[in-house]
Amino acid sequence: SPVVKLELVCQNEEAQAAIETILKNGKTEEPGDGIIYIANIEDAFQIKTGDSLKRYDL
Repeated sequence: SPVVKLELVCQNEEAQAAIETILKNGKTEEPGDGIIYIANIEDAFQIKTGDSLKRYDL
């Protein structure tokens, strides 16, 4: 069966709604539907410029 990896970055205030949406729509009848991991993102960088995106309040 095909495998899909979904990565989502959102504000803390949006996390619960995102989790609920994934739980509601991501279930299948097959084992191994997946796991939702929650992690803080301290910073991100543009590969092209090397610029930090922290100023965007990740």
